[in-house]
Amino acid sequence: NVCPSLLIVALPAFAKYVDEKWLILASTAFVLGIVLFSGSLYFLSIFNWTVLGPVTPLGGLCFIIGWGIVFVGVLKGKPNA
Repeated sequence: NVCPSLLIVALPAFAKYVDEKWLILASTAFVLGIVLFSGSLYFLSIFNWTVLGPVTPLGGLCFIIGWGIVFVGVLKGKPNA
C-alpha cells in the first residue's frame, strides 16, 4: 500500500513540533500497522489463509494508535533545548 508508506515518509515533518521519542513510537506503530494490516490482506488474498482474518483489524488499530501518539506528542510540544 502506498498511503501508509507515504505516512511514514511524511512523519519527519512533525519533527519541528514533536519530541523525537514520540515520533519513534508513532513510526513503530505505523510500521507494525503496515505489517499486520497489509500483510494479513496479502496472505488472505494470495494463500487464502482465513486464520489471518482477525489480524487485519489489529493493523488498523496500530494506525489509530500511531496517530494518537502523534496527537499527544503535538499537544505536549517539543521541549526547548
